[in-house]
Amino acid sequence: MYTIYNGYVLDNEVPGFQTLSFKENLFMDAALDTQDNIDDGATLLSERIPERIVKVGFAIHSKDIISAKHKLMQILYPKEAKKLIFSTENDKYFNAIYSGVELENEMRTVISGTISFLCPDPFKYALEEKEFTAAPDADGILTAIVENEGTRPVPVDYEITMNSDNGYVGIVSTNGAMQYGYVEESDGETKQRDEALFTTAYIVNAAYDTGGTCPRLPYAAPNGTMQYAKQGTAQEQAAAKNIKWLGLLNEGSGAGWHGAMKTIDLPADSQGVAGAVNLYCYSFHWFQVYLAREQGAQSILFLDDEDNIVMGMLFYKNQSGNTNAVYEHIVNGKVVKQFTFSADASVNNPLRVGHGHNDFRKIGSKITLYYAGKYYTYEVPELKDVAITKMQIGLWAMGDIRYLCRNYISNVSVTKLNVDYWEDRPNRYANGDVLAINGQEGKAYLNGMVRLGDEITGTTYFKADPGENTIQFLYSDWADPVSAKAVIREAWL
Repeated sequence: MYTIYNGYVLDNEVPGFQTLSFKENLFMDAALDTQDNIDDGATLLSERIPERIVKVGFAIHSKDIISAKHKLMQILYPKEAKKLIFSTENDKYFNAIYSGVELENEMRTVISGTISFLCPDPFKYALEEKEFTAAPDADGILTAIVENEGTRPVPVDYEITMNSDNGYVGIVSTNGAMQYGYVEESDGETKQRDEALFTTAYIVNAAYDTGGTCPRLPYAAPNGTMQYAKQGTAQEQAAAKNIKWLGLLNEGSGAGWHGAMKTIDLPADSQGVAGAVNLYCYSFHWFQVYLAREQGAQSILFLDDEDNIVMGMLFYKNQSGNTNAVYEHIVNGKVVKQFTFSADASVNNPLRVGHGHNDFRKIGSKITLYYAGKYYTYEVPELKDVAITKMQIGLWAMGDIRYLCRNYISNVSVTKLNVDYWEDRPNRYANGDVLAINGQEGKAYLNGMVRLGDEITGTTYFKADPGENTIQFLYSDWADPVSAKAVIREAWL
């Protein structure tokens, strides 16, 4: 018999500790709120399951009982609820926080008593999640049979992978329905369409700028070169899914900013027209220091045919005594929003390894830019009919100061949009896109980025009841069947 709390086996970590008993109060009373009726009985207003107290009977046999108690309290004192596991059901856990010890016997080398844990969430959960893959039923409807062997309804997570272009995803059960996209979206019936213009490989083969400077970095000297290869340690590459990064091969030289810059003319579309009034670009970044003294910058700007900045971003670290960095949104040649972040490996860095998603969008006069999980929209009437004709990308170092350890870009894709409204464009989901639904959060993510705008009004994030749950997956009638799976973590009272 043993007890695990916050990842520590108390019977192993605390000298002389021995688990004697568990008491988890299996028969929980419901908290009922009623109102007396004028005649007989009462009306039930609400009911809930209150918090649970879980107790562990224990003894400690040790010649150094004080040190043993100190070790025990060190483990028991996290500031928030942690996983509590009993050996009698080592496939389940409580979310519990230490609330006190009641000693029954205390001698020089022996103490015994009861440790109490408070579970604000009264349920216990399965350590392992259960996954259910959808398959066509007798009627050809893509269906997952989700078996919840717990005693409580639990949230359901989903992963839906597109196997062709698709405009709509529906998830339906007797408990509710979730819908994303546009149910009436057609495939190729409209005369308007989006066209991919180029990707990172096109940038790699483009010529360098050897004169001029970056409009947002005055006097920057573009006299270096870029390389296209894997970067970082093996562990970092795993976190970044082993993609290849575009980074500086030769930093160049100069007293101020210097590095490599390329200005790429947008290729003509299928109709032979160059420039895009409506444009979308996705990019993936890695901007992270190893030492606080490192400095570096990265810029992506979209220009018109007179080299005026239509939209773009710049992030840079130009301080040596800390990890502070700056991220700028640039619209119509001006900085419209500025963010500060820590360019280290912590969650405070939205551009750390494996997390540097970014995109740009221009629909007429509306510019939409991304930062750290949120979209920011800027309305600029004078840009309504302005066409973007060039993309300018730069990677920069500062003087002879140690260059930023990780200053890379990859997975660039530029698309010309020929629709008036982003939400009405055909083929909302591309082949290979992954739509992930977090049932606990009630949010949808497309390729790792939150897409609340795809959710159709009336969507209900339903739970899986105890027992068998039939969940069906729908998609555009002109699309290939999607691949889908449902995931739950069972819970018990």
